[in-house]
Amino acid sequence: MNFESIDFKKSIDNKKLVSNKTLVTKIWEHGLIPLHITLLLCIATSYLYNNMVNNENYLSSLFMSLLIFSLLVYVIYFIAKMYNFKELSGISEIENLEVIKQISDNAKWAIKTEDKVSIIEVNELKSFSGYGKQIVILYNENKVFVNCISFALGKTPNPLLYFSNKKILRKFEIEFKNKLK
Repeated sequence: MNFESIDFKKSIDNKKLVSNKTLVTKIWEHGLIPLHITLLLCIATSYLYNNMVNNENYLSSLFMSLLIFSLLVYVIYFIAKMYNFKELSGISEIENLEVIKQISDNAKWAIKTEDKVSIIEVNELKSFSGYGKQIVILYNENKVFVNCISFALGKTPNPLLYFSNKKILRKFEIEFKNKLK
C-alpha cells in the first residue's frame, strides 16, 4: 500500500482502509485465496458425493468437506475485517506524529510519513522476501486511525495472519497510550 492509493476522506468516514485500486486488482488481491479454497471444497464435495452414491464410508470425506468449508468461511470473514481501523485518541496531530515516530524508532520500524498519513514497515523476518507487515496510520484532528496488514509475496494482502496483525496493533496501542501519559 502506498500513499497515492489511500483515499483519506473515505477511509476516515468509513473507519476502514479504502484504496483507489481497480476492480481487477482487488479481485487479484482478495480472490485468489478463497478461489483456491473453493476449488478444494469442490473436490472434497465431489469425493463425498461419490462415496455416498457408491455406499462407501463417507465420514472422512464429510469431515474434510466441513473442515474446508469452515476454512473458507474463516478466510472470507477475515478478508472483510482486514481493513478495519482501530481508533485511538491523541492530543494533537503534531504530538501524535512525534509519539508515533518515537514508537517506530524504539521498535526499529521504518516509517514513511506524508501530510495526513503514515505508513510503517514492520519487517520481522529481516529479509527481502516481500513478506512483512505494514501499519497504516491516518491522522484526523486529535484522532489516530491505525490498521495493520500482512503481506505475502508480491505485496498481496494475507488475511490468514489476522491474529498476528491484531497482536502488533495491541502492542502499538499500548505503547501509544503509555507515551501520551
